[in-house]
Amino acid sequence: MAGKNTLLFLLLLGVFSCSSYEKLTIQILVPSEKPLPSGLGKYLYLNRIPSLYEENDTILTGSIDLPSSYLNYLSWEIVNFSLDVIDLSPLKDSVMIDTINYEEFYEAGRGESLDSVFISELCLQDSLKGIISLEELSLWDTVFFLPQFSYLEDDSILNAVYCVNMFLPEIKWRIYSKTGQVEDEYLLKDTLMWYSMGGTEDIAWYFLPETEVILNELASAVGTGFSEKIVPVWTDVNRIYYHRGSSKMNMAAKLVRENSWDEAARIWQKVAETENPGIASKAAFNMALACELSDKLELALTWINKAWTIKNNDLAVRYSRILRDRVKKSETVDQQLK
Repeated sequence: MAGKNTLLFLLLLGVFSCSSYEKLTIQILVPSEKPLPSGLGKYLYLNRIPSLYEENDTILTGSIDLPSSYLNYLSWEIVNFSLDVIDLSPLKDSVMIDTINYEEFYEAGRGESLDSVFISELCLQDSLKGIISLEELSLWDTVFFLPQFSYLEDDSILNAVYCVNMFLPEIKWRIYSKTGQVEDEYLLKDTLMWYSMGGTEDIAWYFLPETEVILNELASAVGTGFSEKIVPVWTDVNRIYYHRGSSKMNMAAKLVRENSWDEAARIWQKVAETENPGIASKAAFNMALACELSDKLELALTWINKAWTIKNNDLAVRYSRILRDRVKKSETVDQQLK
């Protein structure tokens, strides 16, 4: 529902586009889909992939064959990208990484969970809440071509084809409790595609990104995707503020560009109480944004409702819905950080 509200909000920006407002991007903290089951505390990351293949194995993945050494490298890239996300989360002090290949890994076959005694000993040794383990990694890809099409360039009609390299990664993670039991399991499947274009199929295929580039981007996508499921993360969202309407609104806009939001807010507050309804409504709208930036969401709702009360404004209605959704998510984040 939040995504739908945001989309409608942005569509309205286009419909009612005018020079009276400016767009900006801010960061907000959003809750995880499934918080760490044991709660806050220290978790250890393990990577089982290097233990699943012999050193000289070749893994068939579809259109390319990967040596096991590269698959092992890729698994660590996935772990590192996952940790990069967590490092930007308020829970950044709740994980650690261990790169030792434990002999006990070899006692559990593919698909089997790790020995509970082994896990509990690790947790006891480092006072851990649990273990986050990358358990399985499989890749399959295919290359295909879309039908030839024509396009116009410099008054000439040219023919071209698209080449598509589609990857279907399948990743399994498990989270173990400090007693060694599997608390949660994540089987993540995705479809990722890379495109290139050329006058012939051979030329289009030639311009595909290098396999190493594709696999690095894939590791980023699946590693990031997992972390975003288990910890609150910061994400970019679009907002607007009104920067015209009176000399005072212009002055406040200049302060915003200088990142002096507090001074701008003092001007908007006065304008919202003294100017004509059209300008006062815009100033109240801006006050809602200033409050959101200060994480004062309830106060932001008060101001956006005032903006709508002063003068009916579709953008204010949409922003009100976005703020209400933010309040709910903020409450969820607070629970996940306790």
